[in-house]
Amino acid sequence: MMTLFSNPGILLGGAAFALVAIPIIIHLINLLRHRRVQWAAMEFLRVSQRKNRAWILLKQLLLLLVRMAAVAAVLLMLAQPVLRGGLGRMFGSRTTHHIVLLDDSFSQADRWGNTSALEEAKQAVRRIGQRAVDAPSKQSFTLLRYSRAGRNDGAARPDLLKEPVEADFAVRLASLLETFQPSELDTAPAAPLEAVRQLPEQTGDEDRRLYLVSDFRRRQWDEPQDVARLLSDLNAQGVRVHLVNCVDAARPNLAVTDLKPLAGTRAAGVPLLMEVSVKNFGENDVKNVSVLLQENGAARPALVIDAIDAGDTETRQFPVLFPIAGEHVVSAHLEGDSVSTDNVRWAVVDFPQSVPALVIDGDPLAADARFLRTAFEPGGSVRTGVEPRIEPPSFLTRNDLNQFHAIYLVNVARLGQPAVDALEDYVRRGGGLGIFLGPRSAEDTSFYNEQLYREGAGLMPAPIDRAADLRASPLESTVDLEVTEHPIFKVFAGQRNTFLSAVKVARYVATADDWQPPARSTTRVIARLRGGAPLVIEQQFGAGRVIAVMTTAAPSWNNWGRNPSFVVAMLEMQSHLAAGRLKDRARLVGQPLELQFDAEKYQERVQVRIPGDGLPLVRTAAAGTNGKQVSLTMSETDRSGVYEIQLATTGDEVETRRFAYNVTAEEGDLATVDGAQLADRLQNVEYQYSGAAEFEAAEPTLAGFNLSEGLLYALIFVLLAEQLLAYLISYHPARQEAPA
Repeated sequence: MMTLFSNPGILLGGAAFALVAIPIIIHLINLLRHRRVQWAAMEFLRVSQRKNRAWILLKQLLLLLVRMAAVAAVLLMLAQPVLRGGLGRMFGSRTTHHIVLLDDSFSQADRWGNTSALEEAKQAVRRIGQRAVDAPSKQSFTLLRYSRAGRNDGAARPDLLKEPVEADFAVRLASLLETFQPSELDTAPAAPLEAVRQLPEQTGDEDRRLYLVSDFRRRQWDEPQDVARLLSDLNAQGVRVHLVNCVDAARPNLAVTDLKPLAGTRAAGVPLLMEVSVKNFGENDVKNVSVLLQENGAARPALVIDAIDAGDTETRQFPVLFPIAGEHVVSAHLEGDSVSTDNVRWAVVDFPQSVPALVIDGDPLAADARFLRTAFEPGGSVRTGVEPRIEPPSFLTRNDLNQFHAIYLVNVARLGQPAVDALEDYVRRGGGLGIFLGPRSAEDTSFYNEQLYREGAGLMPAPIDRAADLRASPLESTVDLEVTEHPIFKVFAGQRNTFLSAVKVARYVATADDWQPPARSTTRVIARLRGGAPLVIEQQFGAGRVIAVMTTAAPSWNNWGRNPSFVVAMLEMQSHLAAGRLKDRARLVGQPLELQFDAEKYQERVQVRIPGDGLPLVRTAAAGTNGKQVSLTMSETDRSGVYEIQLATTGDEVETRRFAYNVTAEEGDLATVDGAQLADRLQNVEYQYSGAAEFEAAEPTLAGFNLSEGLLYALIFVLLAEQLLAYLISYHPARQEAPA
């Protein structure tokens, strides 16, 4: 057994002993005040005193000792004695509950020398556990990793929850910590702190200690208002807060922050440009950064970025070509640095055999439509990937339009309201609509203005007035077409003597007088005629796009259809209009994977291949049927890479769908806040801050059973005994009764 004091300073020096000696000093002073007086009547008393002297001295000494004990009890109560050892654990009634929040987000993979941020954090947690074992009072332990707080289902999953600390706890804790690796998640400290609030309410015999072991990156701690509020709430509950920093400096780091396909026709055998971005999160410029590229796991020529300035992002483009239709995987990799988790990024790009496009021609001869089809299917060895289908206007109301990536109306005079409604629904859902005007369109403009334009609420980007002639220029070098740097014309803009400069327009449909694109609208003119008349106008409509060309697709009002630039522009228009149908949603690690498929075509049995360091993990997932749809929601998406969902059809065939998951690139910013900066940001929070290397969990308050309460009861007993002894020692003459 061993006893310590919470306030040992009270007992240091001679002051405490002087206070205990006060009763003796008072007794001696009283002896000095006595005077010898000769009194014959006292002789009898002296004889009696000699006979009882020993007993009287014993009682006086006992009274003196009791008074000294009372002073000593007061001093011991102020010093807060704590009983340690087995007796302390036996008699202790309060429990110290250690709550450790361990940051395992992927910035904790930061390595230097032979250690890492997470290894330093685990060492600090081991010391907390060992101190809890050494403490003689009752101890309990809760351990929650950031990655297991605030899950998709809203429930935190601690690794240890109020675990009693026994003799072997340190060994069990060390074994558990050995299994921990940095996650690939980006979890802010607010989520685990919220999870602490969900723990069972603190009891009256429980003291809580909260240890937040993290790397304190600036991205999460620069403006920590929510964290400060949560920590203040814990302070109000009596929780002692310890902030433990497990990194000693911010290190340079490169990250692949984006990998995506650019606009273009996605079809088998058709080249497509992709774009990769690399950011330098460090404070120094870097040179000759090599980006390794892979297509379906096979290496292809790498990209070399000459230089990336500190804090900047550099973007490069590269082409991909897949001759076989299907979902193909493209990845970009960097060489190793401080954090390897963000050195790779994945993309899954679907290349169908062809892209269907619907061309509706109002002329039974379909002259305009044939020129569009020629642009999309030039023949020979040239493959564009676009598969045009020419149909009359009646097709719009009898078929599902969602099968087409883009729809074109060429020289259409009028449509019924059901056809207009079908087109609006198609575009609103992300479809693309191209409108080419012509002689039939200009015969009666009321349809376009009243049903398609509808004062700016319809599909037509602008109201039209009449067919107009563009007066010929006397100069042969005059350019009829003036284009902007819109994606359709970007390849032509700013160039002289291109094929586009040879385009001549003789006739067009003019917009209403004085029409201009409305302010704060999505409508804009992307090409004009000589003199300023709008020729090509674009607007957003719901999730889709509409482009109106105010002249014919066939070379009847112009010579564009016979100009090589027409094929290029039409292919660019097709890819631009079809972009709304492409679902390149960025999926981040940790977000649930949700999938719906036709219950009549697919079975409910689903296999999921989860990416791993070696062979992918294979899980069998259960899907739920909801009417005609089967839905699957998978929350186990904690790893970056490509997830494969294998669907079984009702004919027992297997279809595979792939989904790319990537880490949050910003987590690769390793800039930190130091202790002074934390103090400035957490001004209303009471906490202790230290680095992991010098962190010690030992506190006097960790010692076992506090004896102060027992001393209080002992003091009361001693004071009562003192009063009794004082009464017994003092002289009390017998009470005389008054005569009757």
